[in-house]
Amino acid sequence: MRSVKAARRKVREKPHLYAPTTATHIEWRGRASAADANSQSLQSVYAARFRALAAATGQITWTADPSGRDGDVSGWCAFTGQDPIEAARGKWFAAIHPEDRARAFRAFRAAWEARRAYEVEYRLRRADGVYRWFVMRGVPILDEQQAIVEWVGCCTDITELREARDVALEQATRLNTIFETITDGIILYGLDGHIIEANSAFHTLFGITDPETYYRLPYPERFTLIEARDANGIRLDDANIPIARILRGERLIGTDAVNELYRTLDGREIVTSVIGAPLYDDEGAIMGGVVLCRDITERRELERQRQQMPRTVAHELNQPLTSLKVQAQSATRQLQQGANPSLAMMERMGASIGQMERLVRDLLDTAWLETGNVSLNMERVDLAALCAQAAEDKATTGREVKIEAETATAPVIGDGLRITQVLSNLLSNALRYSPVETPVTVRLDVTDGVARVSVRDEGAGIPLEAQAAIFEPFYRVEEAKITSSSGVRLGLGLYISRLLVKRLDGDMGVESTPGHGSTFWFTLPLAEDA
Repeated sequence: MRSVKAARRKVREKPHLYAPTTATHIEWRGRASAADANSQSLQSVYAARFRALAAATGQITWTADPSGRDGDVSGWCAFTGQDPIEAARGKWFAAIHPEDRARAFRAFRAAWEARRAYEVEYRLRRADGVYRWFVMRGVPILDEQQAIVEWVGCCTDITELREARDVALEQATRLNTIFETITDGIILYGLDGHIIEANSAFHTLFGITDPETYYRLPYPERFTLIEARDANGIRLDDANIPIARILRGERLIGTDAVNELYRTLDGREIVTSVIGAPLYDDEGAIMGGVVLCRDITERRELERQRQQMPRTVAHELNQPLTSLKVQAQSATRQLQQGANPSLAMMERMGASIGQMERLVRDLLDTAWLETGNVSLNMERVDLAALCAQAAEDKATTGREVKIEAETATAPVIGDGLRITQVLSNLLSNALRYSPVETPVTVRLDVTDGVARVSVRDEGAGIPLEAQAAIFEPFYRVEEAKITSSSGVRLGLGLYISRLLVKRLDGDMGVESTPGHGSTFWFTLPLAEDA
């Protein structure tokens, strides 16, 4: 073994450019004093132990001088197939993958400057030319003056471990992607009810902008914060919170799923369908639970409207039917007395029949459109002419209907009768919900191959919360005041109109500010040769 003096001189040298790196932490502490370093017998003991340890672990071991050049690289050469003489002269680094050599040197250089152990992963070429992943660890042997005497290291093959890690990472990434793309809120709970993980849909559903702060709250406090209630609106006590039931072993699945009401952190009232189940460890003990929350607010409102449909239909049909019955009885009495019914009476009977016909037609149109069985007579029609005709028809009621158009013609491919039906519905609503002394305006614009028709009124406008639901079937803004027309309505006109426009490859919407009127619009694509 070289002398301590030589070792001190050697440590001042710069480290070799491609110093060896190591892979499993083997810490070998030399406790020999400067005097012991000259003992050949002690060297033999340590060398024998080192070789035995290498053989027992199946790892590649090596030694190097303080600068990382010369040393015992016989194990390295046995694996790489390199010539021992060439390797001992510092050419052993050629077996490291070219892309990994610079990283290996940086790790050794930092350890050399700090006189500490180091670790790095890189690929090492086997004798048959195949690269294997190794974790390389090196430990400096220091003398009493903390000068490096030599380096001792080992290399552990981690190829299978790394491949397994890559597979696990890929699977975790795939699962996380699925987790985040699910539109329902998913929450994974620990045994004490704390949130381990939740997806973005859960944060959005409950208006959570600071998940970390929310997660730190005890679970009863979290549910108090969002005002958890059952389907009847009764506040849930701690024992009946969904996760509390699940952690007791209940499965809220299938017919056992529950509907609950919540007030979100951003102030919305939502209805959710909650399902969930406990999670068990290998011994069958509950270790947590998983919960899925689905927003059914709109569906619940739609169900409420559909449940109300028979009552609404009966009520609206009863009005013209009662009027028709009264007029028919009056006409019968007149005929019995030898008199003829008046023309006005016959007109009122006709109006009542017309109202009933419209109600029945709306019901039939709804059924046909929802099932896709409605037939459309697709042909080239002039949307500008249809707008002008619809405005003229409504103007006969004595109301002012204005036309604004950037173009004299707007050819589209569609069903002229159905487009007229849409225009009539929009104009009827505008006239019904605006003061009789104010005009209704129909505007036609053409931009980028699309025709847009807007019907604007000067009525009271539509509340923001109602605008999202106004195109749903049987929906009516209860506080809306009818200023003209009969008032007989089912709440199907806008629903039917939107379905028709969608079938014609268009779109429909509303823009309204309470107190400043409303504008309903729809678009249709222009004919290709327009």
